[in-house]
Amino acid sequence: MLGIEGKGIEWPEVGKVNPSSSKLNRPSKMTASPKLAAGSFRPEKLGGECSNSTGNGCFKISTRRATLATSKCSVKPWPMSSTSSLAWTTIQYADQKMKQILMDRPGDPASVIRLADGPEPPEPGPHQALVELVASPIHPADLLTIAGMYAASPGPMPKVPGKEGLGRVLRVGELVQHLKPGDLVPVLLANDGVWQERLVLEAEHLVALPPGGDPLQYAMGFANPATAFLLLREVVPLGLGDWVIQNAANSSVGQFLIQLARRQGIRTINIVRREGLADKLHQLGADVVLVDGPELPRRVAEISAGAPIRLAIDAVAGEASARLAACLAPRGTLCNYGMMSGKNVQVSPAALIGAGIVVRGFWLTPALSAMTPAQRAQLFGELIALLASGTIRAAVEATYPFSRVHEALAHAARGERSGKIFLVPH
Repeated sequence: MLGIEGKGIEWPEVGKVNPSSSKLNRPSKMTASPKLAAGSFRPEKLGGECSNSTGNGCFKISTRRATLATSKCSVKPWPMSSTSSLAWTTIQYADQKMKQILMDRPGDPASVIRLADGPEPPEPGPHQALVELVASPIHPADLLTIAGMYAASPGPMPKVPGKEGLGRVLRVGELVQHLKPGDLVPVLLANDGVWQERLVLEAEHLVALPPGGDPLQYAMGFANPATAFLLLREVVPLGLGDWVIQNAANSSVGQFLIQLARRQGIRTINIVRREGLADKLHQLGADVVLVDGPELPRRVAEISAGAPIRLAIDAVAGEASARLAACLAPRGTLCNYGMMSGKNVQVSPAALIGAGIVVRGFWLTPALSAMTPAQRAQLFGELIALLASGTIRAAVEATYPFSRVHEALAHAARGERSGKIFLVPH
């Protein structure tokens, strides 16, 4: 997941909003590197160590001196999409406890996760912002963290889980110029801490998102799309018309990868674990959708007419890895970024030795760390534009209030889902 401490980002110049209509001024022709469709930022270089009230690392995606072109306009909550039943309410917090989800130790969510009262965060300091959580997706990384199987150590217990979400600014410190109450901001914490009603964050780590976007898409709009984007760009050089094969194609990362590949002219073979998903994935731009099974390599060879496949993207591991590897051209690359099967990656000696298949892994945190501030700014600038315009999106299946966190986690862990599961405070 995300989390880069001590790194900075320079935001690129972006497009503007038409104040009279609040509609996105979309470019007449999309390019490979679109400008942001809404909101105008003047970038300044970031730096310094991340520190917030929870003691968690925060991925820096903004600048203290950034300014919004439409700052004179009154910011109001926009209409929600049909998938977004989030209620915008004003809550009085004086003398109240806030709700937070706590993880007491790694293990079964039913026994190690609980809803608790926590102290209200302090008033924001001069360079800080008080943010209330709007929604947070339950990622596979969250489930692995709770189970004690995530790549990073879970750290001291008890802790508040949650790595990504969407926040709404309540109050800002006296020296904060680029944010105001009502702004929606992405919340990305390296060491968890998102699943609580309110938290204080350093304002330089926050950026106001363009009005008009779907809040649930914004809430899951950075970790998953960035993973898909970098899997297509950083692992193997790919050109127009090249083939890529991926499993878990109906996952959020899989859906984003289909849409991003389509924009780049890359053809995708998409593997799923059950029938009934092909129509939805074809609508997103999938070229081929197949159900996984022992005959997968033969079926892939027939459909691709023998065209070389140099990249296979694996989120499942176990025997599914071996089947993907068998679909690759000699000296192709199998890139694993998940373990939905709960098993280790399996690849046959014939694939490794005889075909020279390369096996490697991908984790977003070090991938972002290796990028320059300008490269990260370009990446997130492109993603925000695509999310705000609705050009890329992933399916949403259900939202659960904090009070039903155990149901939400159980739902997120089920294999047969059609979209992402979200937690909302109320």
